[in-house]
This record gives sequence, C-alpha cells and structure tokens, in this order.
Amino acid sequence: MSYPIKGTPYFDRVSPCLVSLAGWDQSTDRDFRVGARHSSAFHRHTGELLRSEMASDPDPVRIHATREVLCQTRDEVEA
Repeated sequence: MSYPIKGTPYFDRVSPCLVSLAGWDQSTDRDFRVGARHSSAFHRHTGELLRSEMASDPDPVRIHATREVLCQTRDEVEA
C-alpha cells in the first residue's frame, strides 16, 4: 500500500479524501490515510490468496478458505 506524501501528484489527487490520524502537532507525513479504502485485513488476505494461488503446489482447501475470508472483509474500510 502507498501513503500520500505532500507535494506529490498522488497527494494532490487524493487530498480531498485524506484523514489525519493524529493532531497536527503530533503527526508526520505518514499519518494521513485515504478515507474509504479497503481495510488492512482485506489487503492481507488478498496477498495471501495471491501467494496461495501462485504456489508451486497450490492447496485448493487453503485457496478456498482464503477466498471465503477475503469475501468477509470485502466491505471493511479504514480511516
């Protein structure tokens, strides 16, 4: 995942959706999140599914279980 850094085109593009995670006097440029993005759990399960499907000896049971969990976290958002 990426995070918005002030002065970059990405920051400018997503700035209307940014949420500060800490007070201005206690934050850094890494303390912004883009609102309404998928949760960390969703991204973690997506990576796990990709690794499971691309394994040299894919385990269909694990792939199915990971897909189920991924579907359960599909609507979770952060920030």
